[in-house]
Amino acid sequence: MEQKKKKKFYADLHNHSFAGGTPEFLEDHGLHFPRVERVNGIEHMNEIWNEYLYKHQYDLHALSLLLKANFENCRQTGVKTVAPSITYRLVDKEKGIFPDAPEKFIEFLKSFKHDDLTINWILSINRDRYRPDQERGVVMDLIKSGFFKGIDLSSTEDPDLNKVFKDFYKQANQQGMVTQVHAGEQLGADYVMQCIKDFEPKHIQHGISIVQSPKIMKVAQKEGITFNVCPTSNVELGYAKSHGEHPIRAMYYNDLSLTINTDDMLFFNSSVPEEYKRLKQNGTLTDRQLEDIRQNSLKVADEMTRDV
Repeated sequence: MEQKKKKKFYADLHNHSFAGGTPEFLEDHGLHFPRVERVNGIEHMNEIWNEYLYKHQYDLHALSLLLKANFENCRQTGVKTVAPSITYRLVDKEKGIFPDAPEKFIEFLKSFKHDDLTINWILSINRDRYRPDQERGVVMDLIKSGFFKGIDLSSTEDPDLNKVFKDFYKQANQQGMVTQVHAGEQLGADYVMQCIKDFEPKHIQHGISIVQSPKIMKVAQKEGITFNVCPTSNVELGYAKSHGEHPIRAMYYNDLSLTINTDDMLFFNSSVPEEYKRLKQNGTLTDRQLEDIRQNSLKVADEMTRDV
């Protein structure tokens, strides 16, 4: 008698909370989002974001649906732990859904609970939109709240801006939070090294340009930094040539700690299991190598859940 295949479980540790669901779920609940066959670079992605998503971060009903879509997709695709990043600007006193009310923001996030899904919220800071004179206090208060599992610095990679965010990372590291930073997607390995020095991160989001420098890969391996990689996102945004030539192969062979993730499911139409499938079909990694990464992802997710 044929044995029933054991169901595989996954973690998604690079997940932008507004964009983690499917267009079908949103349409079924009255929120239109076009099905994107393929994103053609960062400008195309920004156009879609600005037209269909940006406004929803200021509408409680729409935001709730976006988050529900994300978590339902996780549950349907075998994700057991997700680390969705969410902007502190929801408490902006001018436009935020929870103006000057961080406690209400946190209570709202706590309302999303599932017995079969662990949600580890990450506080996201957008390099391009951060206003230090107006927002430093609220970001620091949210870090100190003890609710968020980690922090992340996203958007345009800029070496000159690192100094602006050092205090946040110092505080988060002191608290034992999972410090993440987007680096090494747009810029090269030297910027990854600068972020390692400036922020002492536990995780790097993307980080694929680190393959340019064996020396910096050794530093990251020694420091035990995990790279939360999103292959389809990298390919469609033009930061990797193809799935078959994706830098994750070189990263694996240099013994870096790796996880495979979605980034933005709404845009890239690729679940976590689909990401593994694409890497296998393109000969990037073997079944055994992909299983190593899947097991490491679950291990890293468990460590994240226990931290803080």
